[in-house]
Amino acid sequence: MKKRRFICFTIIVLCSVVLFAYVRNRQRNIIPMDDTWYALDGSWILLLSHGEPVQKDYVEIAKQLKGNYLDVNEAINKLSKLEQTVDVRNALAVGYIRLFKAEEAEAILRSILEEKETDEERSVCVLSNLGVVESMKGKSEESYKYFFEASQKKIQDPFQQLVVQSNLVIRNAYVKKRRGEGILNEIREIKKLIANERKILGSNQMLGIYNYQSLGIASGMYDGKFNKGIEYMKKALKIAKATYRYPDLEASIEYCLALIYEEGEKNYVEALEHINQAIVIINGWLPNNHESVISYYLERGNILTDLRRTDEAMSDYTFVLDNSSSSSQYSVLAYYYMGYEYEEQGETELAIDAYINAYCVNQNLGEKKVEEDSYDRLLHLYTEGNYKEEVIDFEEWLEEKKIEYFQDSVK
Repeated sequence: MKKRRFICFTIIVLCSVVLFAYVRNRQRNIIPMDDTWYALDGSWILLLSHGEPVQKDYVEIAKQLKGNYLDVNEAINKLSKLEQTVDVRNALAVGYIRLFKAEEAEAILRSILEEKETDEERSVCVLSNLGVVESMKGKSEESYKYFFEASQKKIQDPFQQLVVQSNLVIRNAYVKKRRGEGILNEIREIKKLIANERKILGSNQMLGIYNYQSLGIASGMYDGKFNKGIEYMKKALKIAKATYRYPDLEASIEYCLALIYEEGEKNYVEALEHINQAIVIINGWLPNNHESVISYYLERGNILTDLRRTDEAMSDYTFVLDNSSSSSQYSVLAYYYMGYEYEEQGETELAIDAYINAYCVNQNLGEKKVEEDSYDRLLHLYTEGNYKEEVIDFEEWLEEKKIEYFQDSVK
């Protein structure tokens, strides 16, 4: 009896080993799916469309759209010379999105939607890409509406359906987070999407990279589960290194890890390691004035500030000012953080100038918290300084400073 049990146990163990080896070997030998019609950026998946017959060179140009910014510029030039079908115009919009040119992309996509003959498959691509444009503009509610509308279309390809749902669910998590609502359902939905990709492809591939990142964002940054967020981000990186290489997506994952380590774990050394890696990946892939690049340098400046490496932090804030629009949110934040650093060093006049710049540039953006914070810091410096002897009222003093700023800005 004992001998029979031992034989049965041995057979079960051997079968388990063989099955495990088979699964591992099958996973290693899986050929990644053709991702020609998808472009993964750091924050979204862009959809390219293709019709029959496909124009000559269109497929190769579509692949080129997923390269670095020089490749994308070249692809846009080539696309502009092709017959301007819906597919080609949608691809042009994707190119402009990759370069963070929201207005150019939006104009093309809206013109396509106005054409009644645009079919279901192509409208899915256009609506999803419009959702990306709205997200770029900071309009999260409008972004969600376009992704939701795309998800309601008849999508024949089950993988494309997963892509649309993946774009939708992380936007919904962001919208609900801003409203102060829980996102447990969204976390569950992302996990289902990860499982569904495995069912379709046999393993997690390009969509797995994106969705594990989304799961890391939802858990680590929205839900406050920092350890889980880090775990999911590292899973995303593992899949990325084993399958495709999407530099801007990998850089985005490293950037998110830096945020979680800085804001959640207060582990500034680890945060610096990840943001440095993000910058190494992204340099040369995107131009210095791309929003992703600017945001990475701004974040590194904040981490260096946490580590009291002031000169290096100031260098990164200067990079942000040199490469972003003078009226952008990044300029506002860079000025504000520089003001804080100057204040810490006792450089009151330089701090005031920086806070005034942040306050005035923000006038066109209307970010209430930045305005209030800049105002409070200026009031503090005014109260602590000798300015009361020169000007009786703080508001009068602030008005004079604003006039000086606007006079200098038109020189």
